[in-house]
Amino acid sequence: MKKIFFKNARGLKLCGVLETPNPNSKEVVVMVHGYSSDKDSSTYVMFGKVLAAKNMNSFRFDLAGNYESEGKFEEQTISTMVEEIAAAVEML
Repeated sequence: MKKIFFKNARGLKLCGVLETPNPNSKEVVVMVHGYSSDKDSSTYVMFGKVLAAKNMNSFRFDLAGNYESEGKFEEQTISTMVEEIAAAVEML
């Protein structure tokens, strides 16, 4: 498990966790938390463990304005969330 910081299109620092039980694979399941949740909620941690048990890599991250990521929660929109998912995929 490795904590990773990366930037979104607005230059805000986002925080994620990469789990690579299969480092030879370039495939990664990207998990995005729901409203008022975060990457370290019990649900997403459990999903990461289930995927790891199946030898699948995963990446979960906090959207801007949530938990360890910069930004203001009230500025979050569907468009900014989509941009941040794209930034996570590009970073990976």
